[in-house]
Amino acid sequence: MTYARADLWYPVKLPPVMISETDRERLASIATAALTDRWRTAAASNLLRELDRATIVPDAQLPANVVAVHSRVHLRDNITGKESRITLVLPG
Repeated sequence: MTYARADLWYPVKLPPVMISETDRERLASIATAALTDRWRTAAASNLLRELDRATIVPDAQLPANVVAVHSRVHLRDNITGKESRITLVLPG
């Protein structure tokens, strides 16, 4: 992936993505279904592209430090200092 800045093109190194087989199947199904909705096509395409470059691992082999569907995560905004806890869920 590259981004433009003035007349320069420079590569952007994306962070690695790791996902469990189950989460990959769920997200791929949601994204594929969303491709038929013109308002969601771009987001669905981006999600499918990320799934394509992800490392897929069996559910039992997903490391404990990888955020997955149903993970509870502690967040901290580095600017405001506000902290919150969220649970990552699927849409719908």
